[in-house]
Amino acid sequence: MQIYLRLASIPELSGLARADALRIWRSTVWCAFLHWQTYVGFALMGLTVGVCTYIGSLFSPLSSIAGLAIVGIGGGIGGFLWAILIVAALRPHLGEARSRSHPEIEWRAAP
Repeated sequence: MQIYLRLASIPELSGLARADALRIWRSTVWCAFLHWQTYVGFALMGLTVGVCTYIGSLFSPLSSIAGLAIVGIGGGIGGFLWAILIVAALRPHLGEARSRSHPEIEWRAAP
């Protein structure tokens, strides 16, 4: 699985102006909830937050700030995994939306 840190690095949105890429992203982001990968990502996010909450509770008697920091790290890891799965589920929809809104710009879908 590929990791995309910016909208411009997603092949279906590369070569577009930032405003156009954002408009296409916002119009297709809800399509992610049609795919099972989105719900697996939610489960992974909940699992990482739960595990880190448990680990953070072990540090809680020593320092509540350390416990909160560990929970925040778990949320960040879970959110990162969720974002990777969302982009993987959305790439076909992004390609369709791009070809509808910018038919003059030719692009090739990644295999």
